[in-house]
Amino acid sequence: VVLPSHPSNDFFAQFPNCLTYTNKEEFVGNLYFALTHSPEPLADEYLHALSWEAATERLEAAGCIPETEAELMAEALSSEAAGIEITLPPLIEDNQGRQIVASGLRRSRTRYRQFRSRLSQEVVQSKVLPNRVK
Repeated sequence: VVLPSHPSNDFFAQFPNCLTYTNKEEFVGNLYFALTHSPEPLADEYLHALSWEAATERLEAAGCIPETEAELMAEALSSEAAGIEITLPPLIEDNQGRQIVASGLRRSRTRYRQFRSRLSQEVVQSKVLPNRVK
């Protein structure tokens, strides 16, 4: 797998078949390597790390609340002053406001499409990938 080097991908970076990149050149190189090489078989420890069982264990560990914190929370919620107050922003009622929001979304969509098109052109024009891969 080819993934950007980002904190959200740190878990996957531990696996030998994970190729991380920080720029376009590394991406192209890692993609070429991934397309031209077979992945190495995963050891049992890596297979376990990718299992539902291990994922559940990680979720349980992340969701654990210390007893003292749970007691303080229960105490706070049981008091008479406990409550939740949510203030929502007003909805856009006038047509002009809706048009402003919609035009911003259209601009964002157009920019994303232009970026995607430029990236596609750069990959095609790249001299790193062989023609059969492009």
